[in-house]
Amino acid sequence: MTFPDYILAGLAASRPTHPLYVPCVYIAIDTGLRSVWDGTRWTMAGKGDWTQGTGAPSGTMPVGSLYKRTDGAVGAALYISKGDGTWSAIAGV
Repeated sequence: MTFPDYILAGLAASRPTHPLYVPCVYIAIDTGLRSVWDGTRWTMAGKGDWTQGTGAPSGTMPVGSLYKRTDGAVGAALYISKGDGTWSAIAGV
């Protein structure tokens, strides 16, 4: 599977300390945990689902779920769930 530059995957222990792209999402293939790099630090995003569609995401998904908006422009193309139906766009993607 090929990922865009801002999405990395590998073993949890192999997560880079300072990725080249900000923001960056890292998926640990051995644990399923997701982390988001904001240019300063990694934030654990938890385990979740990965979905896609048109329009902004809606509905409640587990914390750390990712949503790819197929009709979104930069800053409104990739979202991460904070739980309870709250979604945040990942800026710059």
